[in-house]
Amino acid sequence: CEGTGEVNGEPCPECRGTKIMPYLRTSDVVKVKYDSDKNAHAVPNPPMGVVSPEVEALQFMVDNCMSLEDFFNYTIWGVAKTMPGSMVKSGNAKEGKSGGQVSNTAYEANLKNQDKEDAQYDFGTWRVSLLKFTVDTCAWYKYRDGYKGCAIIQGDRFLNESSDATWDRYTKAVAAKAPMYALDSLLTEYNQNKYDKDPEGYRRAELMRQVEPFVHESVDIIWPDQSLPMIQRLMKKYFDEWTSTITAFDIASIPDEGGADILRVLLEQYVTGKYIADRKKDAFLLSAIGEVLEIGDQVEVIKGREKKPEHTGQIYTVDSIIDRNVTIKGGGMDGVFGYTMDDIVKAQKKLF
Repeated sequence: CEGTGEVNGEPCPECRGTKIMPYLRTSDVVKVKYDSDKNAHAVPNPPMGVVSPEVEALQFMVDNCMSLEDFFNYTIWGVAKTMPGSMVKSGNAKEGKSGGQVSNTAYEANLKNQDKEDAQYDFGTWRVSLLKFTVDTCAWYKYRDGYKGCAIIQGDRFLNESSDATWDRYTKAVAAKAPMYALDSLLTEYNQNKYDKDPEGYRRAELMRQVEPFVHESVDIIWPDQSLPMIQRLMKKYFDEWTSTITAFDIASIPDEGGADILRVLLEQYVTGKYIADRKKDAFLLSAIGEVLEIGDQVEVIKGREKKPEHTGQIYTVDSIIDRNVTIKGGGMDGVFGYTMDDIVKAQKKLF
């Protein structure tokens, strides 16, 4: 019928009057002219004929899988895992740039972390109980009444946060002038996260945290503060330089008990040497309260440490220093002997 639907006034026996030739065999071929608008409907996307994928259906399948994974995580940990494309969204969350959830408040984030930490503690407890049951069973089977029991103790702290995130919390706490105990705790937590697989690095970091004076303050704040003892200011100023001289062998050779005190002495020796080199003077010691004292400085005897009553309230000048023994003069006397650096401090007023 050539598309007319009729042959000699009767319906076409092939198309049955529909004017459309059905495909009856795989070998049937239809030739289409692509330059004709009339045949534009013959293929979806001329001229290649590629069918566009169902993006909405694909997205639904992806979202559904993500939703199920969130459901599994919520069942186990008590909190849905944030993932791109997740269909599970709380009422207090917004869409992130990558499609995941972003908490609006720090309280919500901490609350979710607490749920997870509680679940982790339960899992850890169950694991210990299973191990104890296994050990008890095997040991009793072997030793019978000779077995007295066992104790299995494992850590209950889980690494839920990167060291960078912990450092960010620490710096914000420093800026907010948080209490010292809170800053110490955060800095220790940062060291634990950063060196969780490096016990030697963690031990070094913790020792240095204990040794560094004013660890939560910068050198720019401590060094200009004239109200602080000079020795502490020097220790803060040269601390980073000193740490570069401490090797892994030095840390390993220091005992656990009193290790920070030993390092603190080494730091004091280092900064005194630096000070002497900078000032190019041989005589240099520290007073009872950590002040830098040199020959020619004006000093006074600490109350209760006077060798004679007439030494009370007098201002003297340091005449000589041998080890920690000092000779002072003034107050009508050429030289006063018998005092050490632990007995004197810098004078609070000038000698005219």
